Amino acid sequence: MNDNTMFVFGPTSGEKAVSLPMYSKDSIGMIKTLLLGTTAIRTFTAAGLMLGSASAA
Repeated sequence: MNDNTMFVFGPTSGEKAVSLPMYSKDSIGMIKTLLLGTTAIRTFTAAGLMLGSASAA
């Protein structure tokens, strides 16, 4: 048993050949979700700052 099996790109077994593409697709989806979430938070923060400065002025 080797701990580095995750980084082996050659299909050492049927399971590896199937699980590696699914894993990379999941991580791409998670990255997209994180980016969308970060963008939304930034947008809300910018809107809040503008509203705050408008009401303060």
